[in-house]
Amino acid sequence: MARNLDSPVQTQAPVGLLRNHPLSGEFHGSPKQPSGRRRVFVQTETGCVLGMELDRSDNVHTVKRRLQIALNVPTDESSLTYGDTVLKNDLDSVRHDSPLLLTRGLMHRSSSTPCLSPRGGDLQQKDKSGPIEVLGLSDRFAVTKQQVKEIVKAIKIGV
Repeated sequence: MARNLDSPVQTQAPVGLLRNHPLSGEFHGSPKQPSGRRRVFVQTETGCVLGMELDRSDNVHTVKRRLQIALNVPTDESSLTYGDTVLKNDLDSVRHDSPLLLTRGLMHRSSSTPCLSPRGGDLQQKDKSGPIEVLGLSDRFAVTKQQVKEIVKAIKIGV
């Protein structure tokens, strides 16, 4: 699938399929990666897996805001879980290529690591962070993927 670098949401094949690919460094970090940056994988309750780059200054609120912008779903009453720990604000314990789980409400899943098997006011703000890649998705996400393609096409023609 060709990459559309203009889109804020990037769709890619699951990471496991790209280990021997010449561009695999793009997905698993690179020795040239700036200090303090790390990549994480966030799984939503619907099974969608998103890859995103974190800066040293990012916190739980900024990550949830980026997910809200990318997925167009409210994240006010959601939480990010890393292993068995519900992240409050600090992301210092989160390592490069770590899995995170985005859950709604106060119910949290207890497990050593989140499962990563593929299956509104802040929306007005400009998000200057890097793209969020959709790495695995459920059937329910197909409609959203098509909508994103149509929106990108409309933006390109000036609608």
